[in-house]
Amino acid sequence: MLFSSIAFLIFLMIFFPLFYLSGKKARPVVFMLSSLFFYMNTQTFYIAVTILWILANFFFISKLKNLSDKSLPERSSERSSERSPERSPERSSERSPERSPERSPERSPERSSAEVLSAAKRKRKKFYFISGVCFNVFALFFFKYTLFLTDNANSLIHIFIPSFSLPYLSILIPLGISFITFKSISFLIEIYRGNYNKSVGLFNYAQYILFFPGVLAGPIDRPGKLMPQLENLKQDLNINDLKKGLAFILWGLFQKAVIADRIGLLINGGLNNPENSSGGELLIFVFLYSVQIYCDFAGYSNIALGTAKLFGIDIMQNFERPYFSKSIGEFWRKWHISLSSWLRDYLFLPLAYKYARKLTLRNLELKSVERYSYVMSVLITMLIAGFWHGAGWTFVFWGFLMAFYMIFGFYTKKFRRRFFAELFRKAGFKYNSKIKAVIQTSVNFLLITFAWIFFRAESFSSAIITIRKILMNPFENVSSVFSHEMIFAGFLVFVYFTIEYLQNKKPQIIKSSAKSINAVPAVYRFALYVFAVFFILSAGYFSISQFIYAQF
Repeated sequence: MLFSSIAFLIFLMIFFPLFYLSGKKARPVVFMLSSLFFYMNTQTFYIAVTILWILANFFFISKLKNLSDKSLPERSSERSSERSPERSPERSSERSPERSPERSPERSPERSSAEVLSAAKRKRKKFYFISGVCFNVFALFFFKYTLFLTDNANSLIHIFIPSFSLPYLSILIPLGISFITFKSISFLIEIYRGNYNKSVGLFNYAQYILFFPGVLAGPIDRPGKLMPQLENLKQDLNINDLKKGLAFILWGLFQKAVIADRIGLLINGGLNNPENSSGGELLIFVFLYSVQIYCDFAGYSNIALGTAKLFGIDIMQNFERPYFSKSIGEFWRKWHISLSSWLRDYLFLPLAYKYARKLTLRNLELKSVERYSYVMSVLITMLIAGFWHGAGWTFVFWGFLMAFYMIFGFYTKKFRRRFFAELFRKAGFKYNSKIKAVIQTSVNFLLITFAWIFFRAESFSSAIITIRKILMNPFENVSSVFSHEMIFAGFLVFVYFTIEYLQNKKPQIIKSSAKSINAVPAVYRFALYVFAVFFILSAGYFSISQFIYAQF
């Protein structure tokens, strides 16, 4: 069921009033039924697989939770025993006669047995944690990467045994499997680290995983934020939540149906078959794809955010005008924020700490430790991010490109600052912050757009053909692209990014505009909203394509 379809509108029209007409106790059940219906309507067969996935993860979570709860008193006793040597013997004997030197030999067997018991529990806890993470990773690999791995294995086998091939398994990939996997692993990590200490029931955990606004393509909300809201669903309809929710949904539909799908119709044919397009056409198509994937995914995220808001639930804002970033690192802090923060907290930082600790033990210089730990952590994190997006070497290379950009930027930061300052000085221009920001933002967008070529390409050969044609003749047949539909799409893109620019650089203009609209009489405001809805319905393309990130 597409967010931008009539079916989803009917779905909301049924479950939204039903949710608020239900009693407080029945409301979680209604919401669970809506999530199950949404998922089954999208992909009926794999609801059983998803339920088994939830049950398996809940088993590991229950084991971790029990061990975490039982180990809390022991941890506190261990901490007190670790702090006790800091106290002077006189003070300790005055406060507690039982801690006298004569009694310590009698207590040592008890203390050692407690330490052994605590160590055994920590081992069991670590075992269940690693088992839970491995289960999710292996399940993800089975459903998503079996065909990819079999294909690559056969290519390797054919070098030595041309007549032999491994059989291909026909496996239907459950929708949203990558996001479900990351949400499941996130829950395991948060409990293992002790960041989420509340009791977890099977029903509420299933609500968290199947939460229908984000089940297909995120955002990947942490349990600490989403679980309390699902456990305590609001009783009364909040008018402000309703207004904000509808505004987010309308804006998301504008991004998806009016801009992204319109661009998709114009460029998909050329990018699918680059050998049939000219260099000039491909150049325009590649830049437009940067807009398409952004508006497509940001549109989904805003519709998800608005839909959750209708039910009184706040979820993570997934985008923050990423194409106005001045570096690749900043881009990733503003693009798919729930994924980038997941990768930062659960992959990059632990890896960086691990490498830094190992290198520090070797007595290396601090700068060398920082550089090596940063390079290795970024490289591993972005390769995993690329592979997570899709079962193909083009996605892996896309991740490698992003890592290369960040590593190159890390090593050349001082050189680039001096180089451009000197270049502008010799040319007779003043290298101020505004010019610097324009150059950084423009170069950053070009680098990201180049990386999107590999992300979008169906194969390496297709990506190479696209790049070669653009480099050989970037202006060939450019005029043939500018049809009336393309010009209208360009106008919409210009308006959209003008709004984003004002949000980014001059937010006071947007705020004053919003206040002016709110000051208008209700009748005129209503007419404005009706016009916005009418424009989206008339100018948008509905039910023609799945969201790009839903396939991941």
